[in-house]
Amino acid sequence: MKQIILREASLGYGKKVLLSNVNLLIDEGDICLIKGPNGSGKTTLALGLLGILKLASGFRYFSFVRPAYVPQASRFDLQYPITLEELVAMGLREYCTSHLFVRNSWRKRMSEKTQSALSRVGLSEKGRKLFHQVSGGEFQRALIARALISEPDVILLDEPFANIDKQGKQEIKELLLAESARLNCTLIIIDHHENVDFCTKCLAIENGTVKTNGVA
Repeated sequence: MKQIILREASLGYGKKVLLSNVNLLIDEGDICLIKGPNGSGKTTLALGLLGILKLASGFRYFSFVRPAYVPQASRFDLQYPITLEELVAMGLREYCTSHLFVRNSWRKRMSEKTQSALSRVGLSEKGRKLFHQVSGGEFQRALIARALISEPDVILLDEPFANIDKQGKQEIKELLLAESARLNCTLIIIDHHENVDFCTKCLAIENGTVKTNGVA
């Protein structure tokens, strides 16, 4: 079974430690919520789990092989002239080399995989739209499609329900549940409002301490 384990871990930036003595286990198939107030270290913990942020001290075990990250939608400039198709295609490793030099066979495969990912999130007809031409919920689904295109085994989602109406939140919830089941994919969800009612595990951050399902 694939797992993420932290033991006696400390996380922070430079000499500033935000979280200390962290002990936790995330199993394959978990839907894990990370909750806590602003500035508590939710994103710090999540990046440490995936190995994007190096531990200040302690032990980390990570056996997943295809991680994906869905950043906060608010970090994007919605006036930037890029289409949803181009955004989703960035999730393919092949795209990282510069799509201008990818062979025609790869371009075709990229296009097929991009269209498939857009279809899975209900955006088949929106691929040519620019960022500012779609709703907040549609843009969030495009970010999820960018993660799904590589068929990951674990996805970290940073506040995927922020600034989205009730219907949009329900659509994203159903989408995440369906794709998690299809891919047997573990989900790690950061949510400030603590409104994720379908998670199987909860990591609550309080005063620099991480509690699992309410137990330190």
